[in-house]
Amino acid sequence: MDDRTLFDSQACLGKHRSVICGYFTTLNQAQFDETAALFAPEGELHPPVDDPVIGRSAIAAYLHREGAGFYLEPLYYRVQPCPDGQTQVCVLGRVRVCPFGSNVSWVFLLNSQGEIAWVKIELCSDD
Repeated sequence: MDDRTLFDSQACLGKHRSVICGYFTTLNQAQFDETAALFAPEGELHPPVDDPVIGRSAIAAYLHREGAGFYLEPLYYRVQPCPDGQTQVCVLGRVRVCPFGSNVSWVFLLNSQGEIAWVKIELCSDD
């Protein structure tokens, strides 16, 4: 599937639009408890430079500790259904931490209940 801008097509994200857009919106507004609530109870956050963080309360605590001052700019996404009923969504964009920024990809695995099973955040080259 072609990359699409994150907010231009509800059809491709379908039922997952609210959780994917909610992830970026709540993080940008420093609503870290709300971000953590988008994860499955044993959901996983895989930051680029830290060990995986597992479980909603641990994710909320991690975001409160490490998430302030970041601004996420999702630009493009690709959706891929998985044979087991889950959905993988890859989002490309930038993260800004004044005065710096970096290209980033977020790879989400959404369970059949529409919760984030895991998200892996990877730094990308600026090429």
